Amino acid sequence: LQTTEAAFTPLWEAVRDQRPVSFSYQAAGRSSPQQRHLEPWGVVNRHGRWYAVGLDTDRGEERVFRLSRITGPVSPTGGAGTVRVPDGVDVHQAVRSWDAEPPAQRTAVLLVRAGAGHGLRQFALSQQPGGRPGWDRVEVHFSDRGWFCKHLASFGADVVVAEPADLREAVIDQLTGVLA
Repeated sequence: LQTTEAAFTPLWEAVRDQRPVSFSYQAAGRSSPQQRHLEPWGVVNRHGRWYAVGLDTDRGEERVFRLSRITGPVSPTGGAGTVRVPDGVDVHQAVRSWDAEPPAQRTAVLLVRAGAGHGLRQFALSQQPGGRPGWDRVEVHFSDRGWFCKHLASFGADVVVAEPADLREAVIDQLTGVLA
């Protein structure tokens, strides 16, 4: 499993150390982020997305937060050992019930340089020689465009996105940002 969310490490450490935290969170449908205070109970991966589960102390109830929606730093707000996970809490079930539907899968058509892209090839729906010598046409499923474009960009010049156009543009933006 991979994680590129900056919030992952500080939240993982907060769970490990039983330490409360605060962070800015951009909820779906909101025009601006809100400051949240959490006693974290666990960090969970579901369908390739990372979530934090815990007690939202502002609301006084269990909440699930998608890590990719956390903006800015995750800051400790209390001492180590001050967070207690209630008996019977199942953080995996909390995320399953919050995110019951898997994200829709899409298909990407990639040109992959011969001898490269082994991590993509192992999940390929199909592979065949590409339109130019030394390249293969590889089809793969993906669901999270944000994560997948970063993953594809990590292959550098060995992978070119042929389709879909929005994924190709996202990879170009990612690589342009790296150059900047």
